[in-house]
Amino acid sequence: MIHYRNQLKVETECDRDKVSGYEKRYFDILEKAQKGYDDVPASEYYREGYNLYRRMKKYSSSHRLFFHDMRVPHNNNASERSLCAYKRKQKQTMLFRNFETIDLICQCMSVLVLILKNGDNLFDRVSRIFG
Repeated sequence: MIHYRNQLKVETECDRDKVSGYEKRYFDILEKAQKGYDDVPASEYYREGYNLYRRMKKYSSSHRLFFHDMRVPHNNNASERSLCAYKRKQKQTMLFRNFETIDLICQCMSVLVLILKNGDNLFDRVSRIFG
């Protein structure tokens, strides 16, 4: 599915027949997994596969959204790159004592990233916001 989407241009819509074929295969995989776990319930040894099946079933509309809305990226590389800075420095510089502080730092960082994406001077823009 991702390879098909990669070869399309941004303004091009997906072929409905191909999309329905991919979606049928997606649901066939879910059905096969469900039958397998109905016959043999998940044990600790097979927990990862069972959890994957449950996530695929629960979030199936989200997993297939990149076919129906071309604005949705087919991967989350941008999100992972944005979080990389937090993960590397998490133990060194940032200490979160509650979820409110995590929410505040995420809001602040999203504003900073937006300023940089727009090509504005970060220092000038932040100075105007707080000045």
